[in-house]
Amino acid sequence: MASTRYRDFVRASVPAGFVDEVLAKYPAANDADAAPAQLRLFADFRIVTPTTLTARTVSKASPVYMYQFSRVSPLSQVRGAMHTAEVPYVFGLTTDTSRFDDDDRRLSDAMAGAWVQFAKTGNPNGGRVPQWPTYGSPGYRVMVFGDEVGVGSNATTPVVDFFSRVFDAMRGK
Repeated sequence: MASTRYRDFVRASVPAGFVDEVLAKYPAANDADAAPAQLRLFADFRIVTPTTLTARTVSKASPVYMYQFSRVSPLSQVRGAMHTAEVPYVFGLTTDTSRFDDDDRRLSDAMAGAWVQFAKTGNPNGGRVPQWPTYGSPGYRVMVFGDEVGVGSNATTPVVDFFSRVFDAMRGK
């Protein structure tokens, strides 16, 4: 059974008709499970879904270059890649470089090159990354910065689809 505080957090965050589904998708059998479940829920509900929906909307009118950062930084204090973990990579691993390995340095070189190219031209291509496609329907291709650098897709996104329904309910649609 999820902790009372976690259940209360979920009840306060989503419409009543979605509470059980959220608790099933982000289970917390006890208090120890509640913090990681809440973190995953918050990331999907407040970062991943709004960012994806915004990019999809803007891509109809303007070029969008979207990325997914999945490398687990050696500086991370949580399991998995987290929001803003890419920042040291973009700026050349200027913090405690002794903790980064050659894969981190290669990833940083690729990311920094793409960001500099984007700042100069409005297009990240021409740096040290594979061809970075614009983001748009139907493929919704993204540059994936992880253990390897490559192109992926977030066209099939059950999390985004689910929270889109939640947002629609919150707006009374």
